[in-house]
Amino acid sequence: MSSEPLLSADEPGAIAVSNVSKRFTVYNRPIDRVREMGSLGFKRYGRDFWAVRNVSFAVRRGETVGLLGINGAGKSTILQMICGTLAPTEGRIETNGRISALLELGAGFSPEFTGRENVFLNGRILGMTEAEVEGCLGHIADFAGIGEFIDRPVRTYSSGMFVRLAFAVATNLNPDILIIDEALAVGDTAFQQRCYSHLRTRLGHATKLFVTHDLATLATMTERVIVLDGGRLAFDGATAEALRFYTDLTRQGTRVTLSRDGAPTPAPGLLPYEHDKNADSFFHIKEAALQPITERSKIGRREIDITDAAFLVDGYSSLAVAPGDRVTILVKVSSSLPKPTCGAIGFAVSDRRGQIVFGQDSSSCVVGDVMVRPGPTTFEFAFTWPNLKNDDYSASFSINECEPGNPTVHIVQCLAKDVVVVHAANARRMDGLFSVEMIDFAAGIVRPSPDLVT
Repeated sequence: MSSEPLLSADEPGAIAVSNVSKRFTVYNRPIDRVREMGSLGFKRYGRDFWAVRNVSFAVRRGETVGLLGINGAGKSTILQMICGTLAPTEGRIETNGRISALLELGAGFSPEFTGRENVFLNGRILGMTEAEVEGCLGHIADFAGIGEFIDRPVRTYSSGMFVRLAFAVATNLNPDILIIDEALAVGDTAFQQRCYSHLRTRLGHATKLFVTHDLATLATMTERVIVLDGGRLAFDGATAEALRFYTDLTRQGTRVTLSRDGAPTPAPGLLPYEHDKNADSFFHIKEAALQPITERSKIGRREIDITDAAFLVDGYSSLAVAPGDRVTILVKVSSSLPKPTCGAIGFAVSDRRGQIVFGQDSSSCVVGDVMVRPGPTTFEFAFTWPNLKNDDYSASFSINECEPGNPTVHIVQCLAKDVVVVHAANARRMDGLFSVEMIDFAAGIVRPSPDLVT
């Protein structure tokens, strides 16, 4: 192994990770570990699991970088090796500066110590002198906002007080490198806003490494994002491109690989949706993408039954979608009625609270009434996904029997509730459920009312 330093005094580097791998031994039963030790290495009872494999990247001083990946991708293992709580099996890691890590809020706190005593304890762990900690104490107390409880044992704190003090300690002891693993998902909205403001201002000089599944946070806080997949580095680049790559990575049943030019390409086995431009009907059947709907999701008379559905994004079966993506919804119905029946078919997209965000049905768009013939029929809706905030949404489908030309009089044949759940990955910071496109913003449309001008 080379003894040459990864970080030099001439380069503004803060973190260097070179060909790092981490192996764990997994045992089926706890006793197998003891049996392996008793064999003095002559027999193995466990199996190797590589949580991280051959990962290399560097972070410059003052850079804010995100670390992204699905659960089990190796993100937390990488962070623990950077912090020094885990040693790599292969490769080298070097850091330049004092590291403060929020891998778990409150780690290193003694419940019997007061808040003030825990501040000094954590300062000493970071290698700070008592005078240096004393100089930071005022900022920590003001940020935590716990008043006289700063001099009471931590075991008497509420969970909210504990969180505020832990974050204040980790971010106010002048770290050169700040590592955050999902820790900003805690606390109320006001506290989270104060945390983000603090990271941008007082800690603007520090090198920051974020791990979070909140894509909006990464879009607003980071300059660059590293994507891990299966313990390996899959992408390293500008935030917007990385978030798009990660969205592709999370598509249902797929993995994304890099082509020779570095662009993400769908892995083999993904079935593209090929629209039939010569189809006489507005709707088009694509059986391969359809998935059956469970009986417990459906209510109604069920003489016309919704049997299958599919959610396609840019032509691929997907459970992740971003603003501007072309979405195709396929709904397959089966009619047991003896003759063709006039009907209205539709869909609705709801947020996690059950509130309908948007929807459409055939009777209220250009198609109008549809004729449902005996047997199976597949219908299609195609639209552009709106600029909704980053969250999970569910899709419901319905088919109603109605009088020709009068959709207000109808019989609910089948309602399939919340049968598809998709994740909307929006990289834009938003205030509210969705954002609007401004018209002529640069020309001064946003201006004070004449009544307010003195």
